[in-house]
Amino acid sequence: MLLKQKLLDAVAAGREGLVFARWRTPALRLGAMKTAVGTITVEAIDVVEPESITEDEARAAGHPDRAALLGALGLSGPPVHRARLRLAEGADPAATRKALERRLDRHDRAGGQPWTRAMLRLVAARPGTGPADMAAALGTSGPEIRQSLRKLEALGLVTRDSVGYRLSTMGAMVAAPDDDGAPAPLNR
Repeated sequence: MLLKQKLLDAVAAGREGLVFARWRTPALRLGAMKTAVGTITVEAIDVVEPESITEDEARAAGHPDRAALLGALGLSGPPVHRARLRLAEGADPAATRKALERRLDRHDRAGGQPWTRAMLRLVAARPGTGPADMAAALGTSGPEIRQSLRKLEALGLVTRDSVGYRLSTMGAMVAAPDDDGAPAPLNR
């Protein structure tokens, strides 16, 4: 099952995440699963009555309120399941950051020049900006920017909404200054 980036970001930030869906058989399995934000544990999967879902649970599932979640579930169909997610025990944010930085370094080498961190800082400086505006700001082509943004999105570092791109929680962690307060350099 594909989990929404907003939910993954919440789990990566240490909050409990919930998934509600109508399944004949659950699409998630108990145990650990690898995601763009690290290893997540599926702690429990229960069948629930839609009427028992609370406002807090709806927000933990990434919906603005209970009514929006119930609307997304629909009035009929297979039973409603609730899955509880959390960041896996022993998940180390520093290790996750280092692993992501190694992947960014590989993308930089494959591209022949450092571009990943500069792109992350551009998204951080201009949240909600579309690829065309970013291309104009960098003096490059739109298709090239879109391809770069898709690579960062696949790593879970940026998210796309109806307006443009924004940093995810993991993207903000990688684009943030190092522990000494210095901005992260373009190439490590």
